[in-house]
Amino acid sequence: MVKGILIRVGADKSNLGVLGPIFDDGTFEFIPINEKKVTEPDERRYSKMKGRYGGTLADYIPKTFRDRIPHNDPEFITPSYGDPTTKKRSLKKLEKDDYLFFNAGLRAHNTKKYPERANYIVGYFTVDRIVDFSEIKNKEIYSKEWNLLQNNFHVGYRKERDTFVVVGQKNKSALLSKAIRISELKPKSNGDLASKLTRKMEKILDIEGFVERGVRKIPESGCRKIMQLIEENL
Repeated sequence: MVKGILIRVGADKSNLGVLGPIFDDGTFEFIPINEKKVTEPDERRYSKMKGRYGGTLADYIPKTFRDRIPHNDPEFITPSYGDPTTKKRSLKKLEKDDYLFFNAGLRAHNTKKYPERANYIVGYFTVDRIVDFSEIKNKEIYSKEWNLLQNNFHVGYRKERDTFVVVGQKNKSALLSKAIRISELKPKSNGDLASKLTRKMEKILDIEGFVERGVRKIPESGCRKIMQLIEENL
């Protein structure tokens, strides 16, 4: 039975202090979080990372971060998503042909067509395999996977020898051309505003509630319905 996971990624107010921009036509720039573990000189910078629609990613973030290193994860070249945290307990349950949906907060940029801020599905993986380096005992297999996953930030930059990586199927994984809005601001039990799935998205995804930094499991019915929308927005 196919299953999926919805996971929050990208810049937000807890790291860069801003959300990535969504434009009037629904296109957007995906801005990775700020890398805090700078261990060596590196050419990767927000100021050198070209935007999909002109300029660089530094055009959309505070000046104090323009020459910081972006923690570019997920990446859509391999494609791969690395996570050494406790989230991997949920991700580890994914199998070949399951789905990993990426949800990011975006802010309206020179447009009144979208809310000031909301959450959107910005990309997805159709899972190819799960690579948990902490469990690979065969040195040959370990070395092969390590070399194949150099585009992954946890492998290629951080050199985390025990990291965990979800690898997507190259032709069935993508950063979307247009973002798919999934949330609206609603008060939580303590009165604070937070991102809650819209009624429309609760019906499509077959889940309810808030979408914060954690992971949400998506049933097979929800996966199939959201993939129909995604195919229209590639």
